[in-house]
Amino acid sequence: MERLTLAADSIFTTIQGEGKLTGVTSVFVRLAGCNLHCTWNYNNRAIECDTAYAAYNITTTQQLTITQIIQKIKEIRKGAKHIVITGGEPLLQATPLTELCRVLKSEGFHITIETNGTLYNDELMSYIDLYSISPKLKSSTPQNNNFATLHNQKRVNINTLGELIESATKRNKDIQFKFVVTGVKDIDEIENILSRLPLIKSENILIMPVGSDETTLTDTTNTILDVVMEKGWRYCDRLHIRLFGNTPGK
Repeated sequence: MERLTLAADSIFTTIQGEGKLTGVTSVFVRLAGCNLHCTWNYNNRAIECDTAYAAYNITTTQQLTITQIIQKIKEIRKGAKHIVITGGEPLLQATPLTELCRVLKSEGFHITIETNGTLYNDELMSYIDLYSISPKLKSSTPQNNNFATLHNQKRVNINTLGELIESATKRNKDIQFKFVVTGVKDIDEIENILSRLPLIKSENILIMPVGSDETTLTDTTNTILDVVMEKGWRYCDRLHIRLFGNTPGK
């Protein structure tokens, strides 16, 4: 039986705090491991990825079979019909994850996958209802870090992003591009990326302020809100941070 490696908080029920399904009760399945090393530079302050414990500062994991994961979901779902596969970077475990998603779809669940858009697996994506893609901008590159060069080389893969858009389009699946920004200085880079992805529609472009606490979120929001409206994009808040703070499993 294939197994998936999950992060410390693993499987939990909460509300979706980001994107088009904000406020929807969902079961999160958080996988361990990531191919990037995000640390944002905001006002000369380093803001580490809020799930670094599942990405690159991993201290605790567990391996569960598909059957064990399905059983756990059913125990804690509280009526939820939505599953969010997140990480880390879920597509690093594409083969067993494909089998999990196949079973979840047979059980009638709606599945969102949260990915940085650097990897693609066609069979896996055939089971996904909402492609939630978060390409990482230059401001996510760690400073004075051994991972900086590798992160910067990998963080945007235009060919893979194009494959994801094409897959969602041909399968009539929902899609959102969720950019984490530190301020208006990131807007030019977003426009450059989008200029190479002409099939993505403006209503599917979400701009989310960086911040693992409410004060930083509010500060960043105030710097970007006008330009988001001017471009006709969507503003994306981080409701879970405002409700629970940066608490794993919430």
